[in-house]
Amino acid sequence: MIFTHEITLDVTINQIKTLNIKQYTKGSFKLHVNLTDRCEPFKAEKDTHHCYFKMETPDKKHIFTDATINDDGSVDISIPEKACLAAGSGTAELVFKEQAEERIFATMNLNVNIIPSAYHNSHITSSDDFDALQQALFAADKTYNQVMESAAASALLAQSYAKGDTNSRENEDADNARYYKEEAEKAKNTAAAYSSAAQSSADTASTKAGESANSATTAAASANAASKSKEEAARQANMSKSYAIGDTGLRENENDDCAKHYYEQAQYYCNLAQDVKDSLGSALRPMGTRTFANLPALADIEAGDMYNVSDQFTTNGNFEDGAGITVPAGSNVYKTAGGKWDVLAGSPVTGIKGNAEISYRKGNVNITPENVGALSLSGGTLSGKLIPAGGVSYSGRDGYIAFPKDGYLNHTSGDITGFLQISLPCTWSSSFLKFTVSIFNYATGQSVDYIIAGYNYANGQRWEKMTSICVGSARNEIANLPVNFGHDGTNCAISIGTADTVWKYPGAQVRDISIFYENTEYSRWNSGWKVNITTTPLDNISLTLENPNAAYRSVAEFVTDSYEPNNHNLNLSFSLNKPGLDSTNWLGAWDSANRELRAIAPSKITGVGSAVKATQDGDGKVITSTYARKFWEYKGYIDYRGGHKILDIGNYSEMKFLVSLGNENTYTILKTFDFPTDVILDYSSGKSITLDNELVENIYISRRSDSITITNNYYEYYVGVYVR
Repeated sequence: MIFTHEITLDVTINQIKTLNIKQYTKGSFKLHVNLTDRCEPFKAEKDTHHCYFKMETPDKKHIFTDATINDDGSVDISIPEKACLAAGSGTAELVFKEQAEERIFATMNLNVNIIPSAYHNSHITSSDDFDALQQALFAADKTYNQVMESAAASALLAQSYAKGDTNSRENEDADNARYYKEEAEKAKNTAAAYSSAAQSSADTASTKAGESANSATTAAASANAASKSKEEAARQANMSKSYAIGDTGLRENENDDCAKHYYEQAQYYCNLAQDVKDSLGSALRPMGTRTFANLPALADIEAGDMYNVSDQFTTNGNFEDGAGITVPAGSNVYKTAGGKWDVLAGSPVTGIKGNAEISYRKGNVNITPENVGALSLSGGTLSGKLIPAGGVSYSGRDGYIAFPKDGYLNHTSGDITGFLQISLPCTWSSSFLKFTVSIFNYATGQSVDYIIAGYNYANGQRWEKMTSICVGSARNEIANLPVNFGHDGTNCAISIGTADTVWKYPGAQVRDISIFYENTEYSRWNSGWKVNITTTPLDNISLTLENPNAAYRSVAEFVTDSYEPNNHNLNLSFSLNKPGLDSTNWLGAWDSANRELRAIAPSKITGVGSAVKATQDGDGKVITSTYARKFWEYKGYIDYRGGHKILDIGNYSEMKFLVSLGNENTYTILKTFDFPTDVILDYSSGKSITLDNELVENIYISRRSDSITITNNYYEYYVGVYVR
């Protein structure tokens, strides 16, 4: 639980404010400060100010930690545990730094009373970096105790082998250096006694030679006993040496199983324990908490001085581990004997998150595809655009590529003249190929697709079975261009157009590539396509396909059996009105330059002035079942219930009535009547017309010469009138 205490501090007027905090408070006390300037509200700027909480504790330690500036200009401070360890009175203030101007100002002082706890933690002697140091010392004590126990055991074992009397080994009193020494002394004395007795017997024997054979035997026995006692004394002495210091060769591993070795081990562990105790107990000296920017210069402090860093920082060249390591807030740094900083505690990883996440997480974090903004292997919905670094193909199958990695042209600097050349990724490969080249001409707003296919026959070094179809408007400047199949000197290539073809801000894309027969693998065709415009023709052209436009042949053959246009930009138009003339009696075809290709003269049209059906072309050839009728001309509509219209039909040969529900803007056609004007008899007087025995009911017509009057007698239907 967090307890918040709210106060107001002035940056100009010294108002005595007191803050009471219970001793040993940890992580549960937050101070909320409202600011004033001469008792007027003062707002700290979150974006331009930086705020610190500065405090001298009752035990004269110094706290310097970050404070948080809120959006409303107030400040929040989480009181650190180090500030609450010692009971008594302390002083605090808020320090503000203007980041841009590097100005510093502070609030008036705040009295802080640390109220004593119910019991006194006498073992807490310093409020600076207590936790980290206490843990280190506990670890040192544990290590020291373990080493001392090992040393004591070694010393006991050394005593056992030296003189026994420890109860640590079985039969130790008869298996130690002192025992073997004493036994050696006894053997030596026995040897001396036997030696003396032997000498005495020898002397007696020499003076009393031959007195008795027993005397000689006794002397020999005494000599042998003396010799054996001497050897036993030497052996016992060497065995004593073996257990004392080793180096006799009498026992296996005697140099590691002797009193000297165990003594040396005991001394080593004692020294090691003292070194650990000394290094951790006196080498590190807690010096307080600082921000990373406010750490003292290394030249100004002693080796072993340690600081708690209150903010996250990145190491620089002054650190033992080098620069560029991120260290979390709350880590401890100290000056080493080598004159650099080293980090005592902390982890370089402060948190983890995926690219699609907002906040960092800690602990055992599971990163999912959604966390990083990726699609799962099982699939999903892609909300943005897909931009593959390579081509797009069907997974697990060669032979088709929707879009290759390259094969793209985007010319942004105006007109350019020459062939549009598409170079393949490889040379002759005996592959059946079919692909589409989509072209856009920006300045003219024209676009076409060239669908190209062929077999690049490797053994013959040539193209075979070539086709090219251009899909685009017949009046398009970049449609119906010749397509060349050849080689660019390195790879097989296709070119579209001629050296004189003018392209206007062109763009081109190779797509929908299908590869069959041989060498169909994806890796061969995915990349290496090149699209450019050049005036240099291809080498080794196998074939040039002319007039590839999809509609070219059918239109040309309709005009004539033998006509071969020499203008590749041929645009045909058919009309009942020859361009530039008022006559309505011509039926023909003209190109985009208004040049007549074929025209049907008036004499070849049935009913000059009112053409209904063209029976012959310009060469007199008979045309059967081919109608080219003029368009209907709308003359308006007639209201129901007696509405009428007067119309001159002298220039028209046909009429059409549309009977509809609704007017000319919104209507539903109910029935239509088409009839020639000559069935309307002159001087007829307001009656219906009969067409093929069908009565045009409710529409009455009167005629006087070429003028007719039409009356609509329908009760609720309109009548639209058309002529041609």
